[in-house]
Amino acid sequence: MLPPELLLEVATMCDLATLSRLGLLNWQCHTIMLIVLRSRQHHILSFHLVEDAIPQFITLLHQSRAAVFGSCAWLMTDIQASWIPNDLNVITPRHSVPAWYSLLVTAGYDAMPSMVSMEMKGVVRSHHRFNLGDQKVVTVSESIDSQAETIAREAPCTSEANILTANRLTCPYPRLALEKRAIYCDDLPTLETAIKLDCRQITLGYDDAGDILQSQTPCKISW
Repeated sequence: MLPPELLLEVATMCDLATLSRLGLLNWQCHTIMLIVLRSRQHHILSFHLVEDAIPQFITLLHQSRAAVFGSCAWLMTDIQASWIPNDLNVITPRHSVPAWYSLLVTAGYDAMPSMVSMEMKGVVRSHHRFNLGDQKVVTVSESIDSQAETIAREAPCTSEANILTANRLTCPYPRLALEKRAIYCDDLPTLETAIKLDCRQITLGYDDAGDILQSQTPCKISW
């Protein structure tokens, strides 16, 4: 086994599938995987939020059962990517928008007029946009029901189906993500037939007893 500091250096260069398999080897490798993923999550959020607001953002993700989807969640699948999108897209369950208003306004964002796009009216109850200057945008989409994931499941593009919660990354199309490709379909009912779900198991997680959690989706990494 390599020394921990060298193993960490190697892990930072691994793609998502390799990183998740590394984390399954033992607790030390699992810890290293968590460090890499949490560092990546923090790096992405730090572009949109000041340092003090990041823990509050992650806590609210957990408390409201919300998630980040779209480009920032997709970016989590590419561990070595250096670019950061200027938009951070949050999906949240019905009736949980006020808490996001409070957090983002406190973080310096201005609420802007917004509306639900035609293609998402069936799953989005309300859509809210927050700007910080001319460069940074956070959107909050309220689901029509109690599940934020309802919005991601109906997204017209495979890259928008990725979900990043407070402690979980779900990627329903891992092969496309690893190849840095996406498929767009403006006919929502046919999205699932546009490309079959990749059933390779690159899922990782441990319960309180230390047992490996079984996969519930084609690609889910929990920490």
